[in-house]
Amino acid sequence: MRAEMTQASRGLASCRSALDFALSEPRELAIVGPDALPTLCLARSTYRPATNGAATAYLCRHFACERPVMTVDDLAALL
Repeated sequence: MRAEMTQASRGLASCRSALDFALSEPRELAIVGPDALPTLCLARSTYRPATNGAATAYLCRHFACERPVMTVDDLAALL
């Protein structure tokens, strides 16, 4: 489907997503807690219970999560 994906890339977005998923190592990210907007913005710019009342991000691979991070800078380092 290379020719079709090249010629009609917008029409075959789900095919492109499936190809991207197949060729990469999927990662899961859970963001929970209040005031999570800066964390969500960072996570969305690259394609949980709250800890001490702060927004907390958990980066997960294959359903196993790394230690939680509570700052945008720490999340940026993980991503």
